[in-house]
Formats: sequence, C-alpha cells, structure tokens
Amino acid sequence: MARGIDRKQAVREGDSQETAPMSTSTDLSPELSNVHKHWDRMVPNSPIYTFLFSALALRSASHGRVVANITVSSPHMNSKGTLHGVVSSALVDCMGGLAIASTGAEQTGLSTDIHTTYVGGAKEGDELEVVSE
Repeated sequence: MARGIDRKQAVREGDSQETAPMSTSTDLSPELSNVHKHWDRMVPNSPIYTFLFSALALRSASHGRVVANITVSSPHMNSKGTLHGVVSSALVDCMGGLAIASTGAEQTGLSTDIHTTYVGGAKEGDELEVVSE
C-alpha cells in the first residue's frame, strides 16, 4: 500500500541513493530491476499512466518498498490550481502495484479498496516524493 506522497525535502535516512531513469539497466538492484520490468510491461497498456506519470522517476526499491519522484505539472492540476485528488489516488494505485513488483511477483493484482487522506496541497512545479510499502 502506498504510504505517502510528500513534498520532497531530502532523501529519508536509510533510503538508497540509487537513482534510475525509467529504462532497465544492469546496474540496478534486483528489486528495482523487477519494478522497471513491471513498469515497462504496464505503461504501454495503460494510457492513463502514460498521460499522468510519464515523468515518474523510480529512485529506489527494496523488498516491498519503492521510492519515486514526480514533478507536478499542468495535467495534474485541478481547477483550484493544486494537485487533483484523482492524480493522488492514481499514484497510490500505481505505486502499490510497483511495491508488489519489487518482491519479484510477476502479477501485481487488482486494487479493490483505496483510502486517501489529504493533509495539504501541491502546486505546479512541486516535486513529490512517493513512498510505497
């Protein structure tokens, strides 16, 4: 389940400094490699993920945990000029699947219940750190 979407302050203590583009590389940890493989299979079949998350940067992965960053841009905004709730929920859904993929699972399942609590808004240009466990 995705634990949180926070404005990026700094890399959390204990997080790997491993940063990776969205393509697979031989330098990646096994977990991050599994996440990239899953992402590469998933995105071409999901126009909404392509539209909303083309700038998602996978930073690190360990067993059952994925950290990514995304900069809030125009397609992510609501009419009030902040991050649209549907984007937050889609990130929770997407990142939950990627956390499952980090365990080596070939299939990540189907979300049946997603609960999102909003504690603040993000504006265009803000960089979000998304942590899924």
